[in-house]
Amino acid sequence: MVGCEEGLNLAKYHGKDVTVIEMTDKLASGAPYIHYLALTKEFEQLPNLHFAMEARVTAIDSAGIHALDASGQSQCFEADSIVLAAGMLPLAAQAETFRTLASQVYIVGDCHKVAQMNEAVLGGYFAGYNLQRL
Repeated sequence: MVGCEEGLNLAKYHGKDVTVIEMTDKLASGAPYIHYLALTKEFEQLPNLHFAMEARVTAIDSAGIHALDASGQSQCFEADSIVLAAGMLPLAAQAETFRTLASQVYIVGDCHKVAQMNEAVLGGYFAGYNLQRL
């Protein structure tokens, strides 16, 4: 989702010719439904925003980004700049190091477990709610 949003920003407000390379067959898969609808409506209005679906990046070099499409065909996307938004990993071990710094520590979002946006925001909301009850 972050890659789609930044691609939209660069195409719409900075006039860049943008290609979003997505590994799956769906754009912004972690977006809440209403946000997804708004994003896709904006995507359709930007002729300088393109998508390569079901493509896996294999290399980045001075020629650009090399990727394999769903059929295994190699493609090179020329680029003068690259924004990389690649996956998520939980940072629970690093987050646990903060446990001794305060009387109450709530580990939420991707530090707890990789989740979609709604789950992460809800976890943050309840952590804040519990803190204000002290």
